Amino acid sequence: MKFLSKKGLYEILLKVLGSVFFFLGVLGVILPFLPTTPFILLALGCYVRSSDRLHQWVQNQGIYKKTVGAMIERKGMTVAAKLTILIPVWVLLIVMFFATENLWIKGLALLLGGTKTFVFWRIRTIRKGSVHFPSPNLPRRMQKKGDGSQ
Repeated sequence: MKFLSKKGLYEILLKVLGSVFFFLGVLGVILPFLPTTPFILLALGCYVRSSDRLHQWVQNQGIYKKTVGAMIERKGMTVAAKLTILIPVWVLLIVMFFATENLWIKGLALLLGGTKTFVFWRIRTIRKGSVHFPSPNLPRRMQKKGDGSQ
């Protein structure tokens, strides 16, 4: 009977964790109170240490390109992108705030909304048509044409 080495078990654990984080990131697109970007980044971190194939697969997914990839590529977010995320979150949290009598849940709603707003406030705001300088780390297919790349 063949046993797995510690490295093999470690890689399996990272693949499983990466898959769980990716799934939670996808759920974050549907559920506004669940963050998408941190889970996608955690999935990438797990996959980069365990599977090149899965790492590349995540980078080729639309969810990555719309969230993490776009933010990394342009080194910031537009006001519209920030509001598209923050408005549904705040609507849901306000509903949660008024739908409950529990002070802990009300406090949690305010804390979650405040934290998410603070994080987005700290992300650099860019104009929609801002100048693009491609990152040398991005695959060529993700770099925009006409920006000096070939």
